[in-house]
Amino acid sequence: MLAHFNKNKKQNEQITANQLCMIGDRLLTDVVFGNRYGMFTILVSPLSHIKDHPIASIIRLIELYIILPIINFLYAKTISKK
Repeated sequence: MLAHFNKNKKQNEQITANQLCMIGDRLLTDVVFGNRYGMFTILVSPLSHIKDHPIASIIRLIELYIILPIINFLYAKTISKK
């Protein structure tokens, strides 16, 4: 998609991170990477858990039930202070 997008851009124009969106199903990899580099990020549900590595399944559970609630709590707290 990015290669197609670049064909329509002028040669001297650059795409910056804030013009991109990272869509991923992993909080600690996809979303953290996108946020770290200034992209808009979207966390989606995995398409399938059937062929997921057992360790990946455990990490997903940790992300979903421990890390995400903490982030939501901290984010809600930050918004309520404004």
